[in-house]
Amino acid sequence: TIENGRVKDDQMLDDISVVANVKEKGLVIVTGCSHAGIVNIVKQAVELAGCEKIEAIIGGFHLVDAPEARIKRTVEELSKLNPSWVCAGHCTGFKAQVEFYLTFKERFSPLRTGMRFEI
Repeated sequence: TIENGRVKDDQMLDDISVVANVKEKGLVIVTGCSHAGIVNIVKQAVELAGCEKIEAIIGGFHLVDAPEARIKRTVEELSKLNPSWVCAGHCTGFKAQVEFYLTFKERFSPLRTGMRFEI
C-alpha cells in the first residue's frame, strides 16, 4: 500500500469472497484466506443472501498459526451453521484441518489443486 507517497505495510485486513445461492441447495461460499474470520464471512453471507441453508464453505480459513482454543471455537461456530460440506485449504493449517475432520467427518475435505466441485 502506498500512503502519502510512501510504501506502508499492508495488514491485509480486507477480504473478498464469492457467494452463490444455488437453487434447491443453498449457499456456496468460496473464500480466499479469510483474514476477516471464516465465521464472520459465513454469517455475513447468510445475512446478505437472506438464506440460512449452507451447501458448502470452500477456501482458506487462516487458522495456520491460531491457538488451539481459537481453532476449536471456529469449528464449533461453523458446526452450528450446519453446512452440508466444508473444504478447507492452504492457510487453514494441519491442526485446524484435523479438527474440522473430527467434527464434520465425511462432510469435510482438504482443498487440493485441480479439485472440481459439482453442486
